[in-house]
Amino acid sequence: MIIAAKGAPEAIADLCHFDAPRMQKLEEQIGAMANQSLRVIGVARARLRADEPPDGQHDFDFEFLGLLRLQDPVRPGVPEVVQECYTAGIRVIMITGDYPLTAQNIARQIGLKPIDQIITGPELDQMSDDELQKRIKTTCIFARAVPEQKLRIVQALKANGEVVAMTGDGVNDAPALKAAHIGIEMGGCGTDVARESAALVLLDDNFASIVAAVRMGRRIFDNLKKAMTFIFSVHIPIAGMSLIPVLLKWPLALLAVHIVFLELIIDPACSVVFEVETDEADMRRRVACETRRSGDRCS
Repeated sequence: MIIAAKGAPEAIADLCHFDAPRMQKLEEQIGAMANQSLRVIGVARARLRADEPPDGQHDFDFEFLGLLRLQDPVRPGVPEVVQECYTAGIRVIMITGDYPLTAQNIARQIGLKPIDQIITGPELDQMSDDELQKRIKTTCIFARAVPEQKLRIVQALKANGEVVAMTGDGVNDAPALKAAHIGIEMGGCGTDVARESAALVLLDDNFASIVAAVRMGRRIFDNLKKAMTFIFSVHIPIAGMSLIPVLLKWPLALLAVHIVFLELIIDPACSVVFEVETDEADMRRRVACETRRSGDRCS
């Protein structure tokens, strides 16, 4: 019987009981591949007699077979979308199971910043919740993360008072999707578990669609404020012109038919114009400034 194993190279090397020199050589090879933004997977095998099952995973006599290099290129337009997020005051954080150098190179390609600080899964396990809340304010790359660590990251962001939107598509993303303020599942290739845990399902699996939705929501909110300002500015004079003559026993300035005409025709028609306006050129930058002043940040 042949037992196969694949996964993080350092974990596979541990199963193969690599000594220090072999581990150092393997790390050099992984680093060279990661610098090319390649995802690296280790592969090993073991032979087992059916009548002698081992007690644990490390009891297998694994033979290291080699490394698999996978290329997952960045989608066109992602760097521009990430820059638009920064302009709009939205902080972007990468949480991945990839090797740290691979994550750092991908972050450089998409314009994520800062890229000089990376927290790995083992490092995160050594941190207390308070330390994580402090470090997460200046760190946007998390590598070699497992499901429970993704959940801790979301909880740390929420503890810092940030509004958290989490994207994911796998079973391992479900706890973090459920814990985030807005869980966004990639519906095209996502799992049923992630879909049930999320608040929104993205049909085209495109990060740009999320940013477009944020842009549309801010435009609608901005236009609603304009329409409400117009309504208040119109209603107050109408109320004054209707009540003051009655209170002072002056001749009526507006008859009932005038008020009905203003309320049912002129007022709604004018407010609709404000509601359908396109977004202003400085809307995202202006909203970002207001967000920073209020201390309410999105991640």
